[in-house]
Amino acid sequence: MLSVNQVIQNRYRVERLVGQGGFGAVYRVRDMQLNLVCALKENFETSPAAQRQFVHEATILSGLRHPNLTRVTDHFTLPGQGQYLVMDYIEGVDLKTRLQQAGTPLPISQVIPWILQIADALAYLHGQKPPIIHRDLKPENIIITPQNTAMLVDFGVAKVYDPALKTTIGARAVTPGFSPPEQYGQGTTDNRSDIYALGATLYTLVTNQEPVESIQRTLRVPLVSPRQVNPLVSPALDAAILKAMEPVPSDRFQRMEHFKAALTQQQSMAPRPRPAAVLVKKKPGPSVKTNPASIMPPRSMLLSFLVLAAVLILLVALGLSRRAIQQTPMPAVPPTLTAAVTETEPGAIQGTIRAEQTQAASLLLPAVTPFPTSTLKPYAPTATRIAMNASKTPIEKGNYTCVLVSYLQDITVPDGSVFSPGSPFIKTWRLQNVSNCTLEKDARLVFLGGDLMGDEQEFPIAIEVVPGQVFDVSIPLTAPGAPGKFKSEWVMKTREGNLISGLQLSVEIEVR
Repeated sequence: MLSVNQVIQNRYRVERLVGQGGFGAVYRVRDMQLNLVCALKENFETSPAAQRQFVHEATILSGLRHPNLTRVTDHFTLPGQGQYLVMDYIEGVDLKTRLQQAGTPLPISQVIPWILQIADALAYLHGQKPPIIHRDLKPENIIITPQNTAMLVDFGVAKVYDPALKTTIGARAVTPGFSPPEQYGQGTTDNRSDIYALGATLYTLVTNQEPVESIQRTLRVPLVSPRQVNPLVSPALDAAILKAMEPVPSDRFQRMEHFKAALTQQQSMAPRPRPAAVLVKKKPGPSVKTNPASIMPPRSMLLSFLVLAAVLILLVALGLSRRAIQQTPMPAVPPTLTAAVTETEPGAIQGTIRAEQTQAASLLLPAVTPFPTSTLKPYAPTATRIAMNASKTPIEKGNYTCVLVSYLQDITVPDGSVFSPGSPFIKTWRLQNVSNCTLEKDARLVFLGGDLMGDEQEFPIAIEVVPGQVFDVSIPLTAPGAPGKFKSEWVMKTREGNLISGLQLSVEIEVR
């Protein structure tokens, strides 16, 4: 251990201890040659093999340049004392401290941009030759600067990945809750180990709870989903975090870029806060004395009154025409789709979400069949609509694919919609591919069980869906001919017949 005011290498004066762990310590020091504040990382491992590995890795780390990584500016070894890395000193507050200060989950709209910055830095590290694995990712190793930049720090242990040996050279330090099972000696560590740790870090920030230790999950101790802890976590974000934290590396996102794509999609879908209203105080003008009997309404008031009167007249006219339409008998609706809705084929994918597509989807239903009732029951998403892990018990016998699709919302026909007997309708779900695998063309939506509404039990999905893409699936159905409440369940399969993991869709209507 170093002491305050101690000078190292005839250049660095220790100002204070910043932090200490089992493998080393970090100090704030001053570079007396350049008169700059730096961070000095001390590694306690002093064996000859560790020293050779340290020199090799320090040389690689000193060549890294990324806006969200601290620069390594110097390195040296003191025989019998330790190994030292000199890095930029980052001013700011680490995320563990921020979480402790808040005492509640951090705002998701604030957290996602930080995690995306760290994901970008990790993707840069993984892209080096040889790849560099951080292997100690956790909230205290992410510092948020006064400029709101997320910085990844702490490069104190050996992390250069040897693809030939399929492992990282050096001690396998673990942090309970953040280290994946392979870091406990359950397998080889690689870039997917950082994906698990980043998912665990994001889990902690949006729930204010550290996840259960990964080694316990291999013993069937369950991980509570983030959405169960914090209802503000969307189903898509919930599925992405759980995908990143799969205990088996092959079940996770396989590259950091895939995890980043899922989070980027989530960020684009997040509601933006409305700007706060600003109260503008008018400067007092000169007072004008008036005779109360002679006060006339200003021109703007007269114009507003005329507009209001016109609107009332228009509403009355619309109400009369609507009553006339309702009294006119409805023509029978054919059981097949008309030319007016040919742009929505059975099982067609609408593509990435756009506002105009959402509006078009909402207009499809009246074009096919009018509602016999004027109101629909409000829809509330339920936790049963999406299985959170690809490793859940299969819905039916068969093999699972690596694709993981998440349910987002109903676009048309929310649960509890009311129809007259035999009425045709179109059901549309909004989904997202939250895996790192592409959903190939010719996948199918397959009837699983319940009440079959119509004759078709399978609908083809005509185009491929890339990782992170949000898409709509629409199928034409027909309400049963007898009154009652009805429900059907649907699953997705690849063109090879393998089940799409994590998804079970339902249609729930009432006929009367």
